Amino acid sequence: MGAEKLLEIGIETARELYPGHQFAVIPQVSDGGNYHNHILICAVSAESGKRISSTHDERSRVNRATD
Repeated sequence: MGAEKLLEIGIETARELYPGHQFAVIPQVSDGGNYHNHILICAVSAESGKRISSTHDERSRVNRATD
């Protein structure tokens, strides 16, 4: 898998999990060959003005979706 595909997966994931929120995706490949993305999400939606609540349930939802 290349960096472009990794970036594409990160963008799809961010859009699916947080529609209407601005985000940044930083793909990373470690020296050991570990491919992963760092995804930063703006907590307040540009569309609705609603804020993401950082609860245990929300973190669990994200973990399930990204494992």
